[in-house]
Amino acid sequence: MADVLYIIGDGSKYDNAELKYSLRSLSKYGRNYGRVFITGKCPDFVNRDRVIFTPEIDIGRPMINHWWKVFQTFWKTEISEKIVLMYDDVFLTRPVDLSHYPWYYRGELPHDKPHGEYGKCLYAARLQLEKDEIKTQHNFECHCPCVYQRKMFLTFSPLYDALKLCESPPAVRSMYANTWLCADNHIKFRDDLKIRAFVKDLPALIADRDCFSIADDCFEGSVEDYLKLEFPEKCEFER
Repeated sequence: MADVLYIIGDGSKYDNAELKYSLRSLSKYGRNYGRVFITGKCPDFVNRDRVIFTPEIDIGRPMINHWWKVFQTFWKTEISEKIVLMYDDVFLTRPVDLSHYPWYYRGELPHDKPHGEYGKCLYAARLQLEKDEIKTQHNFECHCPCVYQRKMFLTFSPLYDALKLCESPPAVRSMYANTWLCADNHIKFRDDLKIRAFVKDLPALIADRDCFSIADDCFEGSVEDYLKLEFPEKCEFER
């Protein structure tokens, strides 16, 4: 079974309540996964007898930190060869076989350099894939879990190590999936869903989803109400 990895930053305005409810959703709905790892910061409420924690600081822009924390976890720990990368702002909504979770893409990487850091990282991924003569340039930055293989992921270490100070490094997930998965058709198209504002009927919005994600300032209101109702009890990953 694949172990689950959370990569955590410096915290949130909600005292990491997002992680608490993400762990509860994992406990309730996750299937066929092994141990749980947290790399980065570890909130006090986490039960370290049930979670393997690796302290790690951010070293650059968000994409670099993504690569760095996954890389350091593979390098420093005995995490499984295949892992499920989860996020503290992703919540499972139904039983999910995590060891065989699909890779979802949401369209194509941009052909022109857009505005904003995130868009520039997508564009940088297209340029790098073209340089590497990779024929597909799908956008795999969907807000859902993803599955990494250690050997495949580590092939990108020289590239990202050289770009640690770059303001717009290539999007990590899109580099990985386009390079290693598209030729084998291990991919599926999916309309992305990230809650970015107050919604009146969250259950209806996520009814056909196995998970949903939220923006940094969207934990309150209907999202918080839903999570408290759906996951009211502590799970084994909490103290």
